[in-house]
Amino acid sequence: MTLLTSKQMYQADQLAIASGLSEATLMENAGRSVAEEIEKKLPNLKSRSVLVLAGPGKNGCDGIIAGRILKNDGWNVTIAQLKNDKEQLEKSGWGGSAESFSLRLLKDKPFIIDAIFGIGLSKNITGHARDLMEKVNELGLPVVAVDIPSGIDADTGEAKGSAMKCLFTVSFFMGKPGLFLLPGKAFAGEVLTKNIGIPLDVLKSVKPSTYLNHPMQWFPLFPKPNLFDHKYSKGVVLTIGGKKMTGAARLASRAARRIGAGISVIATLPESHNIYATSEVGSIVETIHSVRDILDLIERYKVTACVVGPGLGVSEETKQIVLNLLEAKVPCVLDADALTSFKDDPNVLFSAIKGPCIMTPHSGEFDRLFSFKGDKLNRTIKAAKKTNAVIVHKGNDTVIADPDGKVFLNYNAPASLATAGSGDVLAGIIAGLLAQNTPEHIAASAGVFIHGETAIHTGMNLIAEDLPAAIPEITKQMFKFFMDVNAQKDKTLENLPKMPKSAA
Repeated sequence: MTLLTSKQMYQADQLAIASGLSEATLMENAGRSVAEEIEKKLPNLKSRSVLVLAGPGKNGCDGIIAGRILKNDGWNVTIAQLKNDKEQLEKSGWGGSAESFSLRLLKDKPFIIDAIFGIGLSKNITGHARDLMEKVNELGLPVVAVDIPSGIDADTGEAKGSAMKCLFTVSFFMGKPGLFLLPGKAFAGEVLTKNIGIPLDVLKSVKPSTYLNHPMQWFPLFPKPNLFDHKYSKGVVLTIGGKKMTGAARLASRAARRIGAGISVIATLPESHNIYATSEVGSIVETIHSVRDILDLIERYKVTACVVGPGLGVSEETKQIVLNLLEAKVPCVLDADALTSFKDDPNVLFSAIKGPCIMTPHSGEFDRLFSFKGDKLNRTIKAAKKTNAVIVHKGNDTVIADPDGKVFLNYNAPASLATAGSGDVLAGIIAGLLAQNTPEHIAASAGVFIHGETAIHTGMNLIAEDLPAAIPEITKQMFKFFMDVNAQKDKTLENLPKMPKSAA
């Protein structure tokens, strides 16, 4: 679940070699892990010819070794090298000759092992390699990538001119951020991470800060049921409801209750009171006339987290609500209009953050507030440091960053979440966790993961209203998973019980 940049992976390699592992052993283990996964997952392709596309360096060697092992197991294998390199063939133990890159190699529509470019790619792909990659994609040939799809930047997920579309990717030792960030995520297919013999101790020197967002990372701090709980001890969430788009605040409020918050209070203007009161029977609905009324509600109900923004409207009034809540140091989830209201003077917002704060912008909202250039991962890290808030930079590849530089990349969001209101549900889930004294980074990461799982559980063509109702089933699955983990004596990663299909 740890992710390494290309620089960190090279460092891990060197530390492993310094500890006594040979480069030849690491390459042999890497190639064998690719071959084993192919034989396990794609036995039906054994009747097809296999074409190993080998680029220069170790990545090409890994691919050739995989081809050699498959050939010894009866597969029909051809090796093609980007540059003729007899030494590479000898290093890989390949006993035959190799072809040069050519489109004619695709005539019989082979199964492809992509070992052209590895994690060190730094410039756009051109020439024969690009021609061949684009033809493979055009023909829709089955492809397995060695460590990373050729053309994908291992650190950012960006495509360098062109990239190989893969069934799955076998990544070595630890995953790479680019496999879980778009567009890299779309090219990688399923990601299988295999330890090739590098000792885990090297991570102490490498010091990673980016991780996959999975319950194993945060469940110990997830709110647990307690016999001494009562509604106030489980937290009070205040949602500020808009007067026109009332559905947004209602979705957020419902999600906060479903994730375990003890009390939900919705504050709204008099003209909208009846809409909220008749539709959200489990929430307390209070009428407000001013920001002072909101602060009074916070004191009266002992509010432990606020959701501000969903359906509230972009306005000076919204800005003042946000600034006053931040001044009061109430833990806040700022979403949607609470962010866009500051598009003309974002530094006013940033300088007001004094207490716990989680911002949940989608890409458009993020760009209105921040002018950072570059890839999504590093822009989100910079935003968290600048604001001293946890940033949930939403999307299919949601990035969650805290001010200290720790990052979780989320991987489980299905395309079905692209529907109006799903972000409001997420804001409510996060606020409900925050209200239960969950640390901000944990509340954000757990909220994003659970949000994705509710969508997987619900299925295609979901609407936002479906998501809160699925939360109890997902949390039940999570608790069962960790009961199974705790009951298991051998807790090596390979032998951990699997999460249920909708929570994997």
